[in-house]
Amino acid sequence: MKKYLKLKIRIPKAEEQKEEVKREKTKELVTLAKKIEKAVELHEKGVLRTQICNELNINSRTLNKFLAMSQSEREKTLKSKTQKRHEDTVRRKEEMVQCVREMYQNGFSQRRISRELNLEWKTVKKYLDPDFNSVHKMYGRKKKSILDGYHETIEHLLREGLKCREIEEQLRQKGYSGSSSLIRMHISKVKRRKQESYINQYKAVSYDFLSRNHIIKLLYKPLKDIKGLTQEMYTQFQLHYPKAAGIIELISEFKDILKSSAINLLEPWIQKAQALDSDEISSFVNGVQRDKNAVVNAIMLPYSNGLAEGKINKLKTIKRVMYGRCSFDTLKTKVLLLK
Repeated sequence: MKKYLKLKIRIPKAEEQKEEVKREKTKELVTLAKKIEKAVELHEKGVLRTQICNELNINSRTLNKFLAMSQSEREKTLKSKTQKRHEDTVRRKEEMVQCVREMYQNGFSQRRISRELNLEWKTVKKYLDPDFNSVHKMYGRKKKSILDGYHETIEHLLREGLKCREIEEQLRQKGYSGSSSLIRMHISKVKRRKQESYINQYKAVSYDFLSRNHIIKLLYKPLKDIKGLTQEMYTQFQLHYPKAAGIIELISEFKDILKSSAINLLEPWIQKAQALDSDEISSFVNGVQRDKNAVVNAIMLPYSNGLAEGKINKLKTIKRVMYGRCSFDTLKTKVLLLK
């Protein structure tokens, strides 16, 4: 068992425990927008503020701030820095467009407007167009890259274990004419994305840890008598460590054969033990087959040489304690007195 198992055995938690962990993580990942919406909803229903704080995992100051906000203030709070920066840019541009149009309606020429506002005359002409839109046409859209057509090739080469310089050489042979830094940046993003995916996948599974001694005790005791080991944990152990679980089951079956004197089960047990492909178990099976008649008699008959073996062991212990310090007569006397 020590050969197949580490000192600490890691097994995934049972399904009901996984669901609990999943619910807790889902609670942690609630967005700010959802928290604000839920807080307002619960407050309107008359739920106590303490209960709202506990449910949404926020403190009382944050809750009071949420409830004191108007709808427009909430929307503004939820906007990202990019959105805010873009809205400020659009607002300033619209003010400039309005100024250009007012000056043009008041008789200013396009050239004079250009001088007064320090704008290109083409920009003035564009602002005077009634179809002009202050929002940039590329806002929210990803710009095309010269590397777009090579993404699949890069990922394929990364899976083959090629380094950045080798990947660049392959891409240039295929017609890539961009910079080396663009390739390095994209490779870094791909690696970071895979690493984050692996970490998230690893965190998504929660684990229990078993002591190897708990599993070894199953060779001698029933599961119910082992503290710290539940049926659910052992079921998960069987799923993820089938060979070690097979050894435990095999030993348990052999003990049942001895206790029940079921000699007809010995041969199927030997075949099952050989199929397990364990060196230690195979060595034991070879010993059983070499002395099969004795094993069959041990299973069938109620007799045991355990008493004789015990007496011999006791006699040897006494002899070793007395060795070199007494005669045979003294040893004989001590053995008889200690019987």
